[in-house]
Amino acid sequence: MALNRLKRATLPRDIRAELSRAIVSGDLPAGASLSEPALAAKLGVSRAPIREALIELAGIGIVEVPLNSPDPLESIARIAARFGSHMLVGAGTV
Repeated sequence: MALNRLKRATLPRDIRAELSRAIVSGDLPAGASLSEPALAAKLGVSRAPIREALIELAGIGIVEVPLNSPDPLESIARIAARFGSHMLVGAGTV
């Protein structure tokens, strides 16, 4: 039986692109809170790829993830107000 090598799932990348698109379009304005459970429900995915996408966006400064969230099970990120949509395009996220 021959098996083909599997490609890495693109779900976190797709979520990152969708969040970036929503930020650029203004659907998610600067300073808005992003709740993992709410985003997961809205996008129809589990929280794990949401978390991975938020970590990637935090790594390039698009969102801020507080270290001491009041509820560690409900990780909340905020869209960084200091970056405009040109930063998203320049960062290659859209």
